[in-house]
Amino acid sequence: MSEPAALPFRTAREVNSDTARPNRIRLLKAALYTAPLLMIIGPVIIVVCVALLCASLGQRWLFDNSSFAVAISVGPFLAFAALTVIATRKIPPAIDRELRRQIHTADLPELLTQAPVFYLRCFEEDDLISPMEGASLTSRKRIEESIVAAASQVGPVIALGRPGEDLPHVGANRFYVVDDDWRTAVSYLLPRCRYVIIVYHASPNVQWEVRKAFQIVPRDRLIFILPLPPTGGRLADWLRGHTRRERKRLLHASETMAHFTGRPLPDRSKRTEIIVFKDGAPIFLERRHSKTFKFIAWVYGVTVVCLIGSMVAVVAVDAARFGHGLSESITSGRTLPMLAIAPFIISLTALAVFDFSRYGSYAQMLEIHFTGRAPAS
Repeated sequence: MSEPAALPFRTAREVNSDTARPNRIRLLKAALYTAPLLMIIGPVIIVVCVALLCASLGQRWLFDNSSFAVAISVGPFLAFAALTVIATRKIPPAIDRELRRQIHTADLPELLTQAPVFYLRCFEEDDLISPMEGASLTSRKRIEESIVAAASQVGPVIALGRPGEDLPHVGANRFYVVDDDWRTAVSYLLPRCRYVIIVYHASPNVQWEVRKAFQIVPRDRLIFILPLPPTGGRLADWLRGHTRRERKRLLHASETMAHFTGRPLPDRSKRTEIIVFKDGAPIFLERRHSKTFKFIAWVYGVTVVCLIGSMVAVVAVDAARFGHGLSESITSGRTLPMLAIAPFIISLTALAVFDFSRYGSYAQMLEIHFTGRAPAS
């Protein structure tokens, strides 16, 4: 393959798009969209069918058995919920794989004429997830895709491709260089790009890129990303060591900023994931939540209200029907299982909202930074 004369480094290879399989993508999307609907409708259908079967067989005792009623109500819901979780975890990577089959290697000389945005990261973090970002179900809500969605407003986004990968990732326009020339490529591209976005990492290669960026690129064109752990749940993060790695990355970044700018990172307790520079000093962008997070928080709120209302209604109906007092109705075998399960569900939903509130929307925060105005609602 002939090398473009304008580039002082050797390109390694080209990745051509494979045969598109749109029918497979449609089938996967249909399964993904159907799973949450089945989680709602499936248990209802099962409960109705069991009730009709019991009524036709004259088995009235089944309706008066609280243990059976709880099992037939909760069991199908848990089963369909498990299937939904499996679908939402397994199907998006399959869709992502199908989309990656259709991507071409970037035409770098052409993109350089458009003042692109240079995206640098540790190759091991290509799959970093961006929770509550609001990406469509056709993607896995990767941080890179969210960054590209915002940065594409000011120019195309380019990135070095990972050596040896069979297919480029969805997101930045990837190009591939000979291993010995990657430093030459980075040094050549840094001053020719409109912005440079670096996902901060302590690895030697990323640290070399950070040093070169501070040497070559003006501060107002530099952006650093300090991603939070990809999984929700503080306890799970702590058990898996994510919290320690996050703290270590943050401390390392603060020391690096102090070394090159003379100022460490500002208050860490109120930080977001994105660092920019104002008057030469590093600052965190103001946190902005995505529309997806706001919608889910609203759904959680409605769920909590409905559960509390259901608890009150069940106790009231039991008291009115059997003439029990409040304490007797609460401890009754007919109401006690629900009163025990509902607070547990309310607690889980509240914890989920609180945990996801840590995450900001990369797309919205960067869009405001690039354009200087809030994105249209």
